Amino acid sequence: MNQSTVLTETLEESFKAETLLRRDVYKTIRAVYDNEEEMDGLSDENKRLVQQMELEYRRKGAALSEDEFNELTKLNLKLEELEVSFQRNIDSRDEKTLFTRGELEGLPDTYFKDREIRDIGGGKKYVVSTCSADYYLLMNHAQLESTRRAMFLVQNNRCTDNVHVLNTAIQIRQEKAKLLGYETHAEYALEPHMAKTPQAAYDMLTELRKNLTELGSKELEQLEQLKRSDMHAVGKIYEGFFEWDRSFYANKLSNQNFSTNNLRCYFSLPQVIRNMFELYQTLFGVTIVEMENPRVWHEDVEMYELWEADKETFVGHFYTDFFHRPGKSRISVHNIRSGYNDETRQYPVCAIVACFAKPEPNTPVLLHHTEVEMLMGELGRVFQNMLCKTKLAKFHGCKALEQDFVETPIQILKDFMWSPHILDKIARHYKTGESIPHNLVQQLQAAKSNGAG
Repeated sequence: MNQSTVLTETLEESFKAETLLRRDVYKTIRAVYDNEEEMDGLSDENKRLVQQMELEYRRKGAALSEDEFNELTKLNLKLEELEVSFQRNIDSRDEKTLFTRGELEGLPDTYFKDREIRDIGGGKKYVVSTCSADYYLLMNHAQLESTRRAMFLVQNNRCTDNVHVLNTAIQIRQEKAKLLGYETHAEYALEPHMAKTPQAAYDMLTELRKNLTELGSKELEQLEQLKRSDMHAVGKIYEGFFEWDRSFYANKLSNQNFSTNNLRCYFSLPQVIRNMFELYQTLFGVTIVEMENPRVWHEDVEMYELWEADKETFVGHFYTDFFHRPGKSRISVHNIRSGYNDETRQYPVCAIVACFAKPEPNTPVLLHHTEVEMLMGELGRVFQNMLCKTKLAKFHGCKALEQDFVETPIQILKDFMWSPHILDKIARHYKTGESIPHNLVQQLQAAKSNGAG
């Protein structure tokens, strides 16, 4: 199935690239775009379509000479292939490494549940992969620096093929920018965004760095002091603070004041999902109906129908696929079919995919608060895809938003997970059903800005 997906994505991207190189189509679009009277007579959605198509086609080279256009066509097709290859390499390269139980000191007992064990030289070693469920838990909790360093190097060297892919892509992007009349790829990339120019983006980042440096330096000093103390306690020389230390000591510093692990018993995955569904039903006036015995691609997948609150108007359906399997990585939402209104309604379909560890027989998956945040935000994307109503599939769901704004609704929804009122509805103890205590919520809020620098 993964090979079929990659092939389909490659064909789709190639088709899009070729479509945007249709110079005859651009001439027609440009004729409408330049006709003020005709533009004024269009609906807002159709007017936006013409404006976006003119920009897209022009930026793809439709206004170039024949020779320049042919050269750009070759560059675009090659770049599309490289982009697909780059992502495919990341998605398909879950590397594995081996550690003894002692080397994994600090990891919870659940980390070893059903984990593959290999007999190496008469000793047993645990198999740890670079999937997010394995990697981030290890980097946050493994006490031995040598273990964190080894895992960090495996994770960050797992796609060596991408070095060549990236270098080639950078060169092609610069060639494209020059051909289209821009000095750099950055100038080309920023044109349709709020920053507009590389200098504006650079100025913003410089100002941001200036404002955060003092805070960041203070936080780094605290993390370094923790590591110095650890090295002194075991009689080792402090040799510096490295990237593989950051998550571990940030977690350790946070837990000195407040341990988010104390919250996990209030965030069991099944209950969180159920309560979030209830929240979204209230927010958007809809009804979610779980399908029985749906036709799905894996036994872990569940399928839902979405209806208006009156249960008479069908909206669409979506899938949830939450547990780890090879080839899956971060939590994300995938638009399977766009919704649009023509003579009839085309109903939307999408899927939310995550990589949570599978539950133990008698214990559900218990989430960290950061995972609850991400889940709330990504479910927001699901409902954005489900509830958006446009005439054109081009503007369906997240595609309806300008790129600079596309994350804003999601960030607002994620912020709900810091509200005492909302947490009282979402967070329930998985054994007793009791709401999360207010003092824990207050401590959580106090820890919100940890690591902000």
